[in-house]
Amino acid sequence: MRPLEFVAGAVLVALPGPAADPTPPATTGGLSTACFPLGSPGHGWQNVAAIGSPIGHKEMMAASKVPALSLAELLQDDAVRKEAKADFEKRLAGRKYTTRVPKGQKPPPAIR
Repeated sequence: MRPLEFVAGAVLVALPGPAADPTPPATTGGLSTACFPLGSPGHGWQNVAAIGSPIGHKEMMAASKVPALSLAELLQDDAVRKEAKADFEKRLAGRKYTTRVPKGQKPPPAIR
C-alpha cells in the first residue's frame, strides 16, 4: 500500500498482528504525536495536563485526522481497496482464520 500522507508531526507505525482476538489477522497501526511528555505513565496527571494544553489539543486534532482521512481515501479509491484486499489475502496466505472465542459466547453485560 502507498504510504499515508502525514499530518503535522504525526508518525504512523505499522504493527503486525490483530489488536484483539475477534478480529481477523490484519496489520494494525499506531500513531505517535507530541501529546504526552516523554516518560509519563499512561494515565498520569502529566498526560491529562499536556492534552489540555494548546499544543496537546492541536496534536490530538492532528492524530484524529490520520485515520479519518485514511478511511476517506479508502472509501473513495477502488484501486486502494483492491490493493488492500490483495495485501490482506497475501498475508493470510491460504490460512483460514479461526477465533479462540467459543461459539455462542455472549459478550459481558458491561459491554452491551
